[in-house]
Amino acid sequence: MAQQAVDLSLHVLPLPDLGATRLSLDPVIAQLLHHINTHLADDLSLEHLAQLCNLSKFSLMRKFKQFTGMSLHQYIVKKRLLQARYLISLGMEPYRAALEVGFNNYSNFSRSFTSFFGENPGTCARRYKKKEQRRPDEPSEGHLNFLQPFIPRFPHDPHDK
Repeated sequence: MAQQAVDLSLHVLPLPDLGATRLSLDPVIAQLLHHINTHLADDLSLEHLAQLCNLSKFSLMRKFKQFTGMSLHQYIVKKRLLQARYLISLGMEPYRAALEVGFNNYSNFSRSFTSFFGENPGTCARRYKKKEQRRPDEPSEGHLNFLQPFIPRFPHDPHDK
């Protein structure tokens, strides 16, 4: 099955094959994705987003799931978690990263982060700090390796040998 991806600013989530142009043909979904990506730490309640799109809450939820393959809430939480992990990888404290991406409750953030990435935010931060303390001539494991599960792989890439 071919994979299509929705831009999450710095991060990409794989989506089911929806046809090459379905996302680009729906201006409401395109506007909504742009708004979410540029206002991640702001109020992204269903009521606010439905009002922004001039749709009912239920119409918005149904349309978003139809075009992206995931619920609106799932998309927002995943986007926030990916952005928080990126900020942590740059050296930001986990609590500050949680606030920066729109989580108002650190306990909720920590639970979601652990569930999504399989490690808690503090462990993640310590791991990145260890990588920073490595000598410059030591080989790196790759700064953005945590994105690998979200980069779609194509089975017949002519560049792979």
